[in-house]
Amino acid sequence: MKIKSLTPLIAVFGTSFLITITLLKSFQIFMGISICLLAMLKLMDIEAFGTSY
Repeated sequence: MKIKSLTPLIAVFGTSFLITITLLKSFQIFMGISICLLAMLKLMDIEAFGTSY
């Protein structure tokens, strides 16, 4: 697996982590934000998500 394919995933979790730190919230908030951002990432390319899944 190439690191280039992991870049969006790293960006999503990094952004979620930074938002959580800014809001000074718990791990539950981190997971909620991460799941929402992952869903948005999937919606950006629905056909590729459907074929890879």
